[in-house]
Amino acid sequence: MSFGRWLLIAMVWMGLSAGHAQQPDTKNLRVGVFMEDPFVMKMALGYEGFCIELWTRIMEQHDWKCSYTEFSNANEILEKIKRGELDVAVGPFYATSERAKWLDFSHPFHESGLQIMINTERHHTLGKLWRGLVEGGHIKILLVAAALILILTHLLLFFEWKTNPQYPREYFPGFADCFYHVMSICMAGKATHRGIPGPWGKILAALWLAGGVAVVAYITSTITAVMTANKLRGTIHGVGDLAGQNVAVIQGTVSEKAAQKYGLNTVPYPDLKSAADAVVRRTVNGVLFDTFALRYYDRMHPKLPIGEVGQVFEKGAICFAMPVGSKLRQPINQSILRMKEDGVMQLLDSKFFEAAEN
Repeated sequence: MSFGRWLLIAMVWMGLSAGHAQQPDTKNLRVGVFMEDPFVMKMALGYEGFCIELWTRIMEQHDWKCSYTEFSNANEILEKIKRGELDVAVGPFYATSERAKWLDFSHPFHESGLQIMINTERHHTLGKLWRGLVEGGHIKILLVAAALILILTHLLLFFEWKTNPQYPREYFPGFADCFYHVMSICMAGKATHRGIPGPWGKILAALWLAGGVAVVAYITSTITAVMTANKLRGTIHGVGDLAGQNVAVIQGTVSEKAAQKYGLNTVPYPDLKSAADAVVRRTVNGVLFDTFALRYYDRMHPKLPIGEVGQVFEKGAICFAMPVGSKLRQPINQSILRMKEDGVMQLLDSKFFEAAEN
């Protein structure tokens, strides 16, 4: 037999083998899942959640059976799907152009996107106040004001030594008494000091009083402005405010690549719980993840100082994933479309996402 015939036979055999490999056993489908509330949740009696209930309804419509295998993240499941070791990936899998090169996706059954979760607890510290005063150039002005107060204190001290024979001649007691009077005029606008006699003394006292009011107003407004600026800087309004900062992402999800795209320093965590704990401890500045998962976690943990900020971005379609050429794709799509038409999908949305959206 010629080489060409052998080659033709081999190609036909490989094609038949590939076609046979794509025929899943619908009596025991191999399904991969990973935990992400409220899409897939592990309970005492098995798995629950939006994706699980949707998949269960699809199996009932086609009289299918399956066995679930749990994985730590989405990428592990998709690799198994790619190698043909799983029949369906059930969970919140984002359909991307890169994944579509080596996977088949079902029709989208949910639209979602990414959002930022941050620590909502705000606090001021003396360190932050000092940094704000230095950065704003206020320290130099306050040092000049302090120098003027010291000069005025010594001028008053020299005046007392010259005009009041009974005034203490020791430097420190006299300085302390004069400093108290100068600060009283600057801060309160009045003092128990006898004052400088004559019209020039009154003019000087009036100027001193005006200067004191200005000093108090400046100090008050400066500290208030710095504390307000610190608060605004500490508030993250969206992903753009996190550039160059440490942000938690969940391993094996699209949040990893999205964080790199926006120039964030990614800190990977195995699940949302550990990432949220890091935000509470201020180990990271925020969590970048699926908006519905973040809102659901926030809703389920009302005592934690966490919250979602900014617009939802990197929006995408959530689908089931299968090996390329899977015979399951068409019946799955038919069921998804039928449930959309019958209103079943809307009921599932209300059941699992209504709390997260409020």
